[in-house]
Amino acid sequence: MTYEPTLRQLKCFIAVAEELNFRRAAARLFITQPPLSRQIKGLEEALGVRLLERDRRGVSLTKAGKRFLVDARVLMRDSREMVRRVNRQEQGAKSRVYLGITTAVDVSLFARIEAALEERFPGAQVRVERQISMRLLRDVNRGLMDAAIIGLPSHTAGFAVEPLGDDPIVACIASHHRAAKKRNISLLDLQDGALFWFARRLNPRCHDHCQAIFHQPRSGSRIAITFVTV
Repeated sequence: MTYEPTLRQLKCFIAVAEELNFRRAAARLFITQPPLSRQIKGLEEALGVRLLERDRRGVSLTKAGKRFLVDARVLMRDSREMVRRVNRQEQGAKSRVYLGITTAVDVSLFARIEAALEERFPGAQVRVERQISMRLLRDVNRGLMDAAIIGLPSHTAGFAVEPLGDDPIVACIASHHRAAKKRNISLLDLQDGALFWFARRLNPRCHDHCQAIFHQPRSGSRIAITFVTV
């Protein structure tokens, strides 16, 4: 009997193959590492092929794993499109428009977006929801949302992404801080201090991207980062 992998196994494999790290892949899927490892082990045992190599240096794809990744992405894309087609047939192509907006941006920037959608899609049920980027991507992936405005970088593999603009990062510092009177500050102004940042689990890719910038040698900074949820 031919073995057919489940969509859950494919999703787990794709996450590990793209992250090359079980911890990051688990965070991306909103699960812990043990069930993720079991899914990968079950997939490899059922196929009778090793897809991933694991050693002290990390995780890498075998030749079979690289080929399987290409096919797995196609299957996941087709399954998402199948769900979207069914939803459109069931509810009507223009019966609803669900849009998500990340909590990482000022909502006032999109104050008229709901009214604009109602004008663009007359008679449709329009809903605009605010949530963190990773959950918005999850809902779009599940067909629960039509589109989302997210913060980058995020886990966007398999999605069509169109950059809308740049939103600068600002620092909130005490009025007595030595850099408080400056119009623009650099990382050097914050060196040797504690930087309170969002928790990594909320968006691992964006978190790691920012952390890499904070610790770039060229910045000359030595920032002690304390991570808290904000």
